[in-house]
Amino acid sequence: MSIQAGVLNLLMDLQSELGLSFLFVAHDLSVMRHVAGRVAVMYLGRLVEVAPSTTLFTRPAHPYTQALVSAIPLPDPRKERARRRIVVQGDVPSPVRPPSGCRFRTRCPKFAARLTDSERTACVEQVPELTDRGTGHPVACHYAESVELL
Repeated sequence: MSIQAGVLNLLMDLQSELGLSFLFVAHDLSVMRHVAGRVAVMYLGRLVEVAPSTTLFTRPAHPYTQALVSAIPLPDPRKERARRRIVVQGDVPSPVRPPSGCRFRTRCPKFAARLTDSERTACVEQVPELTDRGTGHPVACHYAESVELL
């Protein structure tokens, strides 16, 4: 961990001193929260949400992003025990043969529980575009809604 922290701090110092921009690819959202000013989340090779770091980690709008953010451990034990987790069910589909329409629909908690039949049909038949629906950041979900998680 100390080597990772040292490298990240060095990158941030270089960014500050030289005015550099980085494209940083990671699976560790805690690291992204620390180093990124803007974060893009992908699922099965497609962007599902792009937002400023502070927005993404406090009010994610895509169901996949919400599940990812809810899994980040909190350092405060009381907050950690009290918070709501969003658990994604099912297996990850094949990236070679992704589902039709929304690629996340086969694992989406919203799809399974809260959508009407006609709303589900839209998820099955139409690929959601990465669109800003007034939240200040683009989301690729037909029924995106920001949720406060932290």
